[in-house]
Amino acid sequence: PFTNLPIVGFTKAQGVKDYTFSQLDTIAGGGVFILYQMSDTGPVMSRHQLSTDTSSIERRELSITKAVDYIAKFLRNSLRNFIGRSNITPSFLDQLSTVTQGLLAFLGPEGVGACANASLNNLIQDETSPDTIICDITITALYPANYLRLTLLV
Repeated sequence: PFTNLPIVGFTKAQGVKDYTFSQLDTIAGGGVFILYQMSDTGPVMSRHQLSTDTSSIERRELSITKAVDYIAKFLRNSLRNFIGRSNITPSFLDQLSTVTQGLLAFLGPEGVGACANASLNNLIQDETSPDTIICDITITALYPANYLRLTLLV
């Protein structure tokens, strides 16, 4: 997660102290990425890791969208060598399925931890475009701990 993460390269965050936390929440709720400093000499940090699409938690949390982008790029790069080198046969699809499942295991919590879980749903030859393989994958995101709700009983 990127919330409260110090950001290298910045020396000062200007204007943030002019707003209350409630006002900053409203600004951030509109998809504005806010940087702040606890003191004038402290590090500049990300206040909340929001993107501009606030329609769902999976789309508004920058760490989730960055993880999905990383996974997509990693899979495309890892499977690129299979393009144009083989004919589409049942054994080729089995081989591609095995490799893809291994890559997904590497991306999960036992590997690099880019997601909570990733599973291969389907890997088939496209019926309308027979030189194309359709690979459907479901990813379970890791959610950042943005809030802590406390209840005190007396």
